[in-house]
Amino acid sequence: MTVFITLTSAGTNTGPFDLFSDVDGFSSAFETGVPKASLLAGYLSTLAPNGTTVVRVLSTNPLCPGFIDIPVVPSSCDCLTFIYPKTEGGPIANITYVDCSFVLVEDTMADSTSIQVCGYLPTSDSENVIIINSGACTENVCPDCNCYTVYRSMEGIYSISYYDCIGEEYVEELSLDGGTTYTICALPGSIIAPVGITVTNLGTNCSAIGGHCEPTTTTTTTALPLTSFNLYNVTTGFTVDDVYGGGGFDFYVLDGGSAIPCGPGDEAHGDGTTSLAVTVIISGSDDAAFLRLYKNGVLQQTITVSAAGTYTFAPVIFVPGDIMSIILVTA
Repeated sequence: MTVFITLTSAGTNTGPFDLFSDVDGFSSAFETGVPKASLLAGYLSTLAPNGTTVVRVLSTNPLCPGFIDIPVVPSSCDCLTFIYPKTEGGPIANITYVDCSFVLVEDTMADSTSIQVCGYLPTSDSENVIIINSGACTENVCPDCNCYTVYRSMEGIYSISYYDCIGEEYVEELSLDGGTTYTICALPGSIIAPVGITVTNLGTNCSAIGGHCEPTTTTTTTALPLTSFNLYNVTTGFTVDDVYGGGGFDFYVLDGGSAIPCGPGDEAHGDGTTSLAVTVIISGSDDAAFLRLYKNGVLQQTITVSAAGTYTFAPVIFVPGDIMSIILVTA
């Protein structure tokens, strides 16, 4: 079997070391002459007898003989993401890790790239490379990129940073009204938020469409639309960058429908999930405009849009079969 042995400290005159297993009562070394430096750095042995639960590390230096018994503790094989941000032609970086089969892997990566693997003990010789541990892998597969809500009880502009599902860093500057919740997709373990910001993991997978979130499970095995979704931009300067729902539900533009972002004079049509509070992200500049939400042709709410930003309608319940229409029109 394979074991990974690390000494946290060793005396000046200790080593080299022989390794023994409790399987045979520590009677025969399965490895001999292991250097002290290797054990301090972390030593991978593939020669331990099957069934080993304790490894005895014995110093063979006559100036400092002695041994320590180290229990073999099962360890999770974790999801590791190596991220090399754009550095305008930075040097090639060398990375290493031990895979889930305890094989040492050596690789290289250029700037503006990311690598995601399952393994142990990630290292890099480049200070530019960021390593994120997103938790235990399952059958050598990384956990899903998760959906999180970011909440601030007080009004104001604040900054959070996180890495998305493909390892690209985003820093969000959000201007929120008190009690507003914003939804993001992020690699587990990568979110940095200031004091006063509440970050909650919704436990849902993230959608590859729109960069927001969708439920982890559905009640049907076919991709049937839940809500017909229409977006009309009747302005000359504003662009609708995204539309998504509270609680991590996203709106999709599928099946050949026009795409979001939706620029001036454009339309977008597709399928969306049922939702309560609907949020619209708007960029660009124009004269004042009205953002209107309709349910089955009946006006539900109007929001005045004076500048680019994030706008959220009051909760409206949509159920399968309803038609949701959003119109952005110059005032």
